[in-house]
Formats: sequence, C-alpha cells, structure tokens
Amino acid sequence: MHDLLKDPINIKLARLLCSGFGVEINISELSRILNKHRNTIDSRIDKIVASKIVDPPYCPFKYLQTIYPLMVIEKADFPRDARTNDWIETDPYIEAAYFVKDEEYNTLLIEYHQDVYSYQKWKEEVKREERITPSETRQPSEALFLSVKGVVKYKTFSPIGHIEKNYKEGRLKTINGLVLDDHYLDIFKALLRGKGLRINDSKIAEEMDLHRKTVKRRIERLISNDIISNPVCRFPRIWAPPEHFQVISLYEIKRRKEIVMSAFMRDPHVTMIIKTHTGRFNVVLIGSFFKMEDHLAWQEDYDLRFPGCLGAVRNTYLSPAMTFSITQQYIYLLYLDQAKQKIRGESIAGMMGVDN
Repeated sequence: MHDLLKDPINIKLARLLCSGFGVEINISELSRILNKHRNTIDSRIDKIVASKIVDPPYCPFKYLQTIYPLMVIEKADFPRDARTNDWIETDPYIEAAYFVKDEEYNTLLIEYHQDVYSYQKWKEEVKREERITPSETRQPSEALFLSVKGVVKYKTFSPIGHIEKNYKEGRLKTINGLVLDDHYLDIFKALLRGKGLRINDSKIAEEMDLHRKTVKRRIERLISNDIISNPVCRFPRIWAPPEHFQVISLYEIKRRKEIVMSAFMRDPHVTMIIKTHTGRFNVVLIGSFFKMEDHLAWQEDYDLRFPGCLGAVRNTYLSPAMTFSITQQYIYLLYLDQAKQKIRGESIAGMMGVDN
C-alpha cells in the first residue's frame, strides 16, 4: 500500500473524491472554454444529467492499477437468479458484467485481481461460501488473463468521435431521448475530456472539518502520486455510450503490427487496447459502435486498408440491455473502505499490545 493511503485522512479524502463529492461541473469555466453563454451551458447541463448520457464528475482511483495489476475477462455459465445477480453486482473484484450467449456461456465478467493466485483464491471462496446457486451441471469458466501493464490505450472519451460523425451524417439524432445539437456535442467533448470540471476544496474542507489549504495540499499530493486522477465525466458503461454496442475483440496482427496498432490508437471506435499473447491472438480491443452493421463495415475497412495483416479475430458483442447494473466507482470505494478498516484494526491491535 502507498504511504499516502496509510493515513486515514487521505483515505477519507480519496473516497470523497472518487465518489464525486465536491467534484463539480464549472459552468463559468465551461462557458469560457466553449465560448458560449452561461445560460446556454447551464440549461443543457441539466438535461444531460437528467438523460443519464454521462455520469456526474468524479476522480478515478488511478492507484487501482497498482493494487490489482491483473485484468481478467471471464466467460461463465451462471444461474439466472437474484442470488447470483446480487453477488455479481456487489463483488469487490468485478468491474463490469454482461449477459451473453456464447456457446455454453451466459455471462461475461471483467475483473481485477492482485495476481493469478489471488484470482484462484477468490474463485474458491465464491464456491465455498455459495455466493452463487450451486449446480452440478455448470460448465467450467473460460478466463483470459491480461496485465494492466499491457494497456497501451485507455481513452474513455474516444466514442465521442464517432458520435459526432454519426450526428453530422444524420444517422444519430437522439441519445436516451435527448435531441442532439452542436451545443450538446461540444459539452460532451469537454466533460468527457475532463474540461470545465473543478474540485470544490471548501465544500470538502467543511465535510472533513479541515482547513481548505490543508485539503487542497492533500489533494495535490494524491494526484501527483497517481493515487487519484483529475476529475472527469464518463459514460455510465465506461467504454461505450448509451444505446451503442460494446465489442470485445481478440485480434491476430500478422504483419505491419506497428502501423495497424497506430491506426487502432487513433480510431474513435477503440476505447481500450491491451497487448497480449493468447494462442494466436496478440491484442485485445474494447470498442463501441452505434449499430452492429457499423462494426462489420469497420472490420471490412481494416481488411481493405491492411491486406494480409489481420489474421484470426474473435468478437463478443455486448448490447446495452445485456449490462449488469454496477456503479463504475464501486471497486474503488470498496477498496478504500477496506483500507480504512485495516488501519483501524492495526491501530486497535497496537493499543492492545501497549496495554499488555
């Protein structure tokens, strides 16, 4: 654990910021950045929040990548019942989950763990404690292990590029019932890139009963030491906008790998890229598309642009209706709660040792 997180004040501060407390949309700054009247921005922000196209701003817990450097994409055969759903939506290692129909599997999980051994222990605990309904006929799960060190692209704002393109072409007119216009698109682009957002030091200082300058100094240390990131807004499903398909793809790049990867890096459809060595596959993409046919056309375009470069491909399609309801900060907040409890336990044990 980082030294900064051994201080209960820093843990409480990080938890507040990761939950979005004191993290705000700065209407005046957004108005200045976009060169639009404050009232124009203000009225549209209210509608954006109400339509749930983007989540309210918060500070991501960047240190999670250090704590849990193992990412697991797992296909499983789970019972469809409330007990299993409750476990999936409250487990501290599951960041996202989807209903799927892929051969014998019906569920896809995206998890974060400390290492393979921790993953195995977690699986054993789930089974031993019967967090899901036992079954003798359940198929063994299929797990893809990925190192977060292999992540070469993680840009949750990328999809705004194809949203804007589809809007200008007249294909996309509404999202979640909100009728789009140029002003909305400009606001989306700013919020998703973390522009026009602020941390209200005074509000947090009041909540924590600390001096504002103390809070400001501690926040700066948390950010500079990569414990948390600067404020940002994200799509509720992290990697895909509402009413868009999410696609997880394993690719075999056979030739001209650097050129193909460079194209993926620039592509607005691609939110996340992870290098891997899994059978014949050497890269994992997580992307988003407005329609299924858009992805098919996108793949065809890459085949034409890079003939003979792309080999085997394995796609998993995830629609908005297939997504479990998991708050994207959930893992952050649980970890910080556990860290707080650990410090408290160590403090009590220390006092008991002194008494003895």
